[in-house]
Amino acid sequence: MSGNRDTYARTLLGAETYSRIRSAKLLVVGAGGIGCELLKNLVLVGFGNIEIIDLDTIDLSNLNRQFLFRKADIKKSKALVAAAFARHFNPGSGPQGSADVDAKGVAIRARHGNIKESENDVEWMKGFDLVLSALDNLDARRHVNRLCCAAGVPLIESGTQGYLGQVTPMQKGRTECFDCIAKPVPKTFPVCTIRATPSEPIHCIVWGKSYLFGKLFGEDDEAGDETELEKAKADGENAEEIDNLKKEAAAFREVRQKMSETEGARRVFEKVFSEDIKRLLSMEDMWKVQGRVKPVPLEYEAIMSGTFVTPPIRKAAPVNGKSSAAENGKTGENGPNGVQKPPAEVAKTAGLKDQRELSVKDNLELFIDSCNRLSARAISHPEIPLAFDKDDSDTLDFVLATANLRAIAYRIPTKTRFEVKQMAGNIIPAIATTNAIIAGFIVIRAINILQNDWSKATNVFLKADPARPLGSFVTQPPEPSCGVCQDVYIPLACDPAKMTLGTFVNEIVREWLGWKTNDEGEDMEFSVFEGNRELSSPDDDDNHGKTLAEMNVSRGMMLTVVDEDNVFANIAFPLCKPPNDKSYELQASVPEIPKKAVKAKALPPSPPPPQIVGQKRSAPEDEAVSEAKRAKKSDVPSGTDKASAQMVYDSDDDIEIL
Repeated sequence: MSGNRDTYARTLLGAETYSRIRSAKLLVVGAGGIGCELLKNLVLVGFGNIEIIDLDTIDLSNLNRQFLFRKADIKKSKALVAAAFARHFNPGSGPQGSADVDAKGVAIRARHGNIKESENDVEWMKGFDLVLSALDNLDARRHVNRLCCAAGVPLIESGTQGYLGQVTPMQKGRTECFDCIAKPVPKTFPVCTIRATPSEPIHCIVWGKSYLFGKLFGEDDEAGDETELEKAKADGENAEEIDNLKKEAAAFREVRQKMSETEGARRVFEKVFSEDIKRLLSMEDMWKVQGRVKPVPLEYEAIMSGTFVTPPIRKAAPVNGKSSAAENGKTGENGPNGVQKPPAEVAKTAGLKDQRELSVKDNLELFIDSCNRLSARAISHPEIPLAFDKDDSDTLDFVLATANLRAIAYRIPTKTRFEVKQMAGNIIPAIATTNAIIAGFIVIRAINILQNDWSKATNVFLKADPARPLGSFVTQPPEPSCGVCQDVYIPLACDPAKMTLGTFVNEIVREWLGWKTNDEGEDMEFSVFEGNRELSSPDDDDNHGKTLAEMNVSRGMMLTVVDEDNVFANIAFPLCKPPNDKSYELQASVPEIPKKAVKAKALPPSPPPPQIVGQKRSAPEDEAVSEAKRAKKSDVPSGTDKASAQMVYDSDDDIEIL
């Protein structure tokens, strides 16, 4: 029977298509919810050459919907385990280069790594016939999209969101790319609400994640903080509150410097949960606003000794005529009015770690412990600012503890670790069946593309509609003003440690590319960017004597040249593996650089398209990230947050709005 295992696929698809499937080299990025199902399907169909890469490891919460993993696999690499298990679906399969792979088997190369690693450059990407993205990270998805545009390799994007799902085939020059699609603007909260007068659990979580965590362990952005507060004042928020928040921000810098000391975590607690609250209480006019509830300062010694009385939860509006648990005074492991439940009762409801309700003392101890853990990490790698990650236990514990302590002080219901993880990551739990359906359509679209039949390679979307759960629509053309697929890409093989920025500007851009004079005979003026960073401009050549490595530019990154006259398209130079015998190497011919498309006048609005997963959704969200200040927002190179607008749909364990 094993000798006939490809009979059905060969008969159904035809000898020519099946031969193409066997010879095509595929890259699968992501081995989570969709990735597992996808890898299984590819192996069963008989795709002959697959490389899969994923940075994540297996967690207990993955096991209920990622069926290639078992309990014994927890903490192991997702990519390595998925590949090892998937090989069993097609006897004769094995690792790439292995003698175990027979003529009908599948060669799978699994890598536990980051798709953004320097070795995964444009030349590496050109080695694939098709890329299948099953990522759960916005930044990584944009990176893969740009690599595919630069390499000219077709990409199939996918995502699930509860019962909803989507598959989107993409190719530079033929269809819109990932960055052509409009991103929804994240929901924001007033600065004063987050920092001084929270009234809901999400306010406390956003404060802990986006404000306090950044102040203590992230990049110290004094100018950005000042700008945010000034903008809030200009938007009409209370001027007195804003001025006090400025003083509070300044005080944080002093506390941050003492975090590594023995009592550093306690100093932070006393400043944030006692001194700052007392300061706010002294501002009597603040609490005259109807509906505002005065907070209660938290006392370290009283909490640790068990004598602190948890304040009763503020009254909440009735829901459907019924009082809420919060209105009845329930919070954490405390009963009405903060009286602790009997230990036996707590034990009954404790359950799993993530579902356990924490007492005020539990939260304080967790706060001290997480602060110490994060401080140790910050000391070990001072050059790398820490960032919140829902899958990072240290950062999640910090946000859990700080959000709950703040909630207790402001008489707001507390949340469990599981709930905070969901709210902080804006997670919609994934459904295994949705992942399976979407993975199946990815394979169908992959076959369409390998047949070069783009008329059939339509977008597919899955809806929560029992009568008509599936729909499709034709792929859209590229967006003329897109800062990714409309760029011109020219691979540059060089050693960043040897090439100076001046060499790049003078020898490559001016001499090789011919950007010396414009149509009027004047000197061409252009700027050079790496991501958001401006490395060179017509008025600033201070970096020309530095090597690219000295400016932290390395293989895998891109140098983007922007015409200051806004006439020509942006030119991106992806840095690739250096040549052995030359200082740098470029393609043989100089490509023609097209002029930028002239923006057409606005047309009357057309009927709205069907709702697509990842384009529209409302959910609690953090404060919007400030956009990088740019002289020409519409013409910046991709990777520059042309976009603080953000893509929503994600596909791995859960859905995350970044």
